[in-house]
Amino acid sequence: MFSRRVVWFKRGNGVLHVAPKLPRCLNSISGQRLFRGAKLIYVIEKSNSIESIKTYLDGELMLNNQLANIKADKTYQVRILVPDND
Repeated sequence: MFSRRVVWFKRGNGVLHVAPKLPRCLNSISGQRLFRGAKLIYVIEKSNSIESIKTYLDGELMLNNQLANIKADKTYQVRILVPDND
């Protein structure tokens, strides 16, 4: 399944580091992930207007592609833009 190609790195203090890998054959992918009791609903999209990965949590740009202050029993919208290098 393509969603397995989405890579999430965890580090201490409840911070989730996002490092997606979108297959070349797809322009976007969406799914859900549970992290410490919170539901993350994500969309990953290729964009030709950026040079590096951009991660948004509930519409707010996250520094260093890190999701922090995630609370259990909440649902979050995560939008991730990746450069379209094709």
